[in-house]
Amino acid sequence: MLYNIIGGDKMKLFKRENYLSKIRGFYHTNDIIKVITGIRRCGKSSLMQMIADEIIESGVNKANIIYINLDKKGFKSIKKADELENIIDSLSNVKGNKYLFIDEIQNVENFEEVINAYREEDEYSIFITGSNSYLLSGELITKLTGRYIEFEMFPLTFEEYLGMKEFYKYDINSNLLIELNNYIIEGGFPRTMFFDDLNDKRTYVKGIVEEIFKKDIKSRCVIRKKETFDLVMNYIINNFGCTTSINNILENLNKSGLDKIEFMFSANVGFDPKPLNKVASGGELSRFMLAYKIVVNNIDEIDTLIFDEIDTGISGNIANVVADCMGRLSRTKQLLVVSHLPQICAMADINFLVEKISKDTTYTTLKELDEKALKKILTEPK
Repeated sequence: MLYNIIGGDKMKLFKRENYLSKIRGFYHTNDIIKVITGIRRCGKSSLMQMIADEIIESGVNKANIIYINLDKKGFKSIKKADELENIIDSLSNVKGNKYLFIDEIQNVENFEEVINAYREEDEYSIFITGSNSYLLSGELITKLTGRYIEFEMFPLTFEEYLGMKEFYKYDINSNLLIELNNYIIEGGFPRTMFFDDLNDKRTYVKGIVEEIFKKDIKSRCVIRKKETFDLVMNYIINNFGCTTSINNILENLNKSGLDKIEFMFSANVGFDPKPLNKVASGGELSRFMLAYKIVVNNIDEIDTLIFDEIDTGISGNIANVVADCMGRLSRTKQLLVVSHLPQICAMADINFLVEKISKDTTYTTLKELDEKALKKILTEPK
């Protein structure tokens, strides 16, 4: 991140020496891709700019530095691998070794193949940055194994925080406990230091946390209940450094008013209801879930449901009722059902026959059935 002062001159960057000292030995190494990961706003872009500046200071011509920030105007429309390749080629009209810097590379689909292709040319020393929720979680690991080295970056340490205040000539309180409190409030995010008002600092940090949730967690994980997630997140943050267990989190959720629901169930007249998970059979559980899903159908966000053994122990009119319920539910949901009953099979749009075959080895086959084959299977004697 670059900070500008009045007059348009570029402010000198506070050097994150802890990271630069680890990377310097790889500045001119072409066969290894340098990957800088870390949470948003921890200073990855600034670090990459520091590396570029040091390379220029070592005598490399500025023209040999190719710097692409995929979040900036002019580059943010680049989303595909061939578009990235075209822009790199257009900036590579210079002789000698080139130093390729790409910031926020996770914005480009299938970037790994492009980056590796330039690595193979042995004319580029490549540096890339991105959120570690995107990088190192998928294709980068498999396609570039042994071809990259990761440098994980974090927000400022307390030592760096004090060093940065001194570098930019901010007053440092002689009582380091007060400085430690300020550091905790600012979260170690470098940009926070440049806000004078405490409320502005808090607003900025809150915005970063929300951005991390929206772009790095919610978009990659299935988070359906943000309120519950927020409760868990706040509990972990507020108890940082303490031993945490699932039971601790559950107790906190109960104290916060989160409801704990237990279904009570009785399958026969004259028996008191008992916890569903203790008394219901596999088939009863499936049929209970079918009834439950019909009740909540209009508000349930799950599109595909799987029912196994739903016809266990039933026949006749009860089987007809279950089949009718599944037909109603299938109007708005996709159902995958394992069944032996003609009533249920008759409700299906597509039927498959699953067979386990044991010869020299054991394997399972899956075959789609037409109407004639289905009728034969359902009516032939067992």
